[in-house]
Amino acid sequence: MVKTGVPQGSVLGPILFLLCINDLGLLTLRGQLRLFADDPNLLNEGDTLGEIEENTRRDYCTVQGWLRRNGLSLNTSKTEYIVFCKPGQQVRNVELKTSVTIPRVDVVRYLEVLFDKHLNGNEHINQVVKKIIPPTASIYCLRKTSKCPQLLQLHYSLVHTHPFTLSCVWRRTTNALQDRVGTMQLRCLKYILNLPTCTPPKIVFSTLKVVPLPVMIELTSVVVIFRTLQPDYVSNPSLKRNVVKRTVILKPLSSTTRYSLNGALCSAIDSYNGLPAYKAA
Repeated sequence: MVKTGVPQGSVLGPILFLLCINDLGLLTLRGQLRLFADDPNLLNEGDTLGEIEENTRRDYCTVQGWLRRNGLSLNTSKTEYIVFCKPGQQVRNVELKTSVTIPRVDVVRYLEVLFDKHLNGNEHINQVVKKIIPPTASIYCLRKTSKCPQLLQLHYSLVHTHPFTLSCVWRRTTNALQDRVGTMQLRCLKYILNLPTCTPPKIVFSTLKVVPLPVMIELTSVVVIFRTLQPDYVSNPSLKRNVVKRTVILKPLSSTTRYSLNGALCSAIDSYNGLPAYKAA
């Protein structure tokens, strides 16, 4: 007889499980706990690896204790850890001193996004390119038998979502990595219009009214400003600001890493201020 648990395959199963697991996020931890259904992720940071090691060990024991008290258990076969570091930096394994050995990985998947230990986006972009190739080949085969609106709808359903996800996640990747996906996007659109490969990209994008990947990334930066970063620096009175010529948003000046001119905030502000201005109709 089952005393605890959630019946799988039932309509109420997901809701009952969320009611059971959501209190996990109320624990007092040294790190940050991110919950998505049955996929919790624990994030720890520190100035030294020893500090990260100690904080992670304490948080792991706290989570394990909560699971035992609530009649749950951790699936150790699906549990792993990753250490994010600078490229070329060698970091030893973290000793968690748990009863079960937790393997270390160089790439981790979270919500269908691949994060590698250097956060350069290479692994995720490789995955995106592999996912774009099959639907692009299908559009190529259908270009002579299907009309443009149907092919464009197929593009938005199977191809466009991948560059859009890339623009949201890997804003700081190199142009070379972005160009791999942008090339696939342009090739697919040329197949839809049945145009030769030498056709200028501007004609292709303007004809189909599709946003190119570089512009998509710039627009995503604007969203980052207004949703995440702008309230943070605007509410901080200790920051000195100056108005750069022809800017729409004030740019913070600070010597700290978080607010440096090379940071994501200032990069997003430059992107926003560089957008063309349109007069109201």
